Amino acid sequence: MLRVSTTHLAFVLLLMVRLPTAHGEVLNVKETKHSRVVEDVVLAEGTTDVISTAHAISRVALAKPDVAEARLINDRELMIMALQAGQTDVIWWLEDGSRQRIRVQVYTEPEPVLKALLAELENTSATIEVLWQLGKPIVLGQVDDLVFAKLQQLKEAFPVLNITQVQVMATEVATLELEVKVYEINRRSLRQLGLRWQQSMAGPALGVVSDWQGGARFRAIGEGSMNAIPGQESLLSALPAGQYGYVGWASSFASTLQMMQERGEGRVLATPKLRVESGQSAEFLAGGEIPIPQITLQGATEVDFKNYGIYLRVEPVKLADGRIRTQVVSELSQPDQGVAVQGVPGLRTRRAETMVTVAEGETLVIAGLVSQENSEMHSGLPGVGNGLGRLLSNRDQQSQETELVVFITPRDLQAQNIRSEKILAEQEQLWRAFAAIGCTGMREFTEN
Repeated sequence: MLRVSTTHLAFVLLLMVRLPTAHGEVLNVKETKHSRVVEDVVLAEGTTDVISTAHAISRVALAKPDVAEARLINDRELMIMALQAGQTDVIWWLEDGSRQRIRVQVYTEPEPVLKALLAELENTSATIEVLWQLGKPIVLGQVDDLVFAKLQQLKEAFPVLNITQVQVMATEVATLELEVKVYEINRRSLRQLGLRWQQSMAGPALGVVSDWQGGARFRAIGEGSMNAIPGQESLLSALPAGQYGYVGWASSFASTLQMMQERGEGRVLATPKLRVESGQSAEFLAGGEIPIPQITLQGATEVDFKNYGIYLRVEPVKLADGRIRTQVVSELSQPDQGVAVQGVPGLRTRRAETMVTVAEGETLVIAGLVSQENSEMHSGLPGVGNGLGRLLSNRDQQSQETELVVFITPRDLQAQNIRSEKILAEQEQLWRAFAAIGCTGMREFTEN
C-alpha cells in the first residue's frame, strides 16, 4: 500500500505555474514553510503579466496600488498590470491557508529617440557598450573626447542616461589648418571669360591630364626601363607609372584670378591661414568699427561699436574616415552713407553660413554673394532752359556687379607630416637600391 505524507502532498499541490511575461523576465523563487515568494517581476509601464496557481486564490493584497494593479481573472489566475514607475509587493492567499508574494518593479520605457541615438553611437564606436537596466541605459567602455562630449549632450537632454562608467582616453587632438582666400570679382568679367560655378560640386570644374592615353612606349619612363634594377623589380613597379599629370584647376583658375587683378576687375580682400584644434572654432576680422551712440535709461550716453569689414568664422572637425567637416560663416560688410541715421551710417552686409564635409586638401568654394552698385552723373551748362539744356547736357549711368568668392582649403597637419615622412623613407629606400648597383648619381658629358 502506497503512503504519502501530508506535508509532501501539500507541497505538491502548492506548485505554481507562471505564464511567461511579455518581456521574458525570469523569476527568482524562495520556498518557506508556509509561503512561497516569487521575486522581482520586471514590467514596463502599460504592460501586463498573468500568474496561474494550482489552488484557488481567496484574497489579494497590494502594497502600492498606484504602481501596479492586481486583478483576478478567475479563482486560479492573477493578472498584474504595471501602472507607473516604482516598486511594490503583491500578496495573495490560497484556500489551503498558505500565501504567496511577488515583488513587482515597474520601469518607464526609454524614449525612442534616445534608443536610436545610443544604437547609432554604439554601431559607430567599437569601444563602447550600452546596457539596459529597468529601462535605464548604462554606457560602458572607453571613448575619446569627441564621443564623450556627445554623451554629455545626451545626458543633458536625457537625465536617465548613466555615463559614470565611461572612461575618457587621452588622445592627441588633430591640429587643422585652413587656408582661406577671399576675392571680390567683377561679374561682367566672369561672364566674358565664360566662367560658371558648377552645380554638382563645391567650386569650378576640375581637370586632370595624364599620359595614360599615349601608351607605355611614350612615357617618360619606358616600359623597358621599369625593371632596370636587378632584385628591386617590386620597388619600381610600385611607383605610379604613367601618372604624371597635373590638376588644371589650381593653375588655370589661379592664373585667371591673377589676370583679373591686373586688369582691375578683381581684388584680393584677405588671405588668412587659420590653425585650430579639431572641434574648436577660429575667427578672423579685417576691417574696423563704427561708433554708435546710445542713450541709457538714466539719460547718459554710451557708445557701442559695430564691427564691419571681412569676418570669417570656421569650426572644423576631423571625422573618423579622415574627412574634415567644416562649419563656415563668412560676412563682408561696409558702411552705407545712404541710410545714415543721425550721422551714423548703416551697414551693407553680404553673409553666408554653411556646413560642408570635404576630403583633406580639397577646396571649398562659397560664391554667389553678389553686390550691385548704381551711379548716375549729370553735366550741363548752368542757367540754360530745359529745352536747350537737355541738348547741351550729358547723363552718365553706370551699374557694377561684384561677387564675393571665398576659397577654403582644410588640411590636417599631422597627416601632412606622416605623408612627408613616408615620401622621405621611400626616397631613401630608392637611393639605397641605386647605390647597391653602383649608381651614385648622374654625370654630364659631351660627345666628340
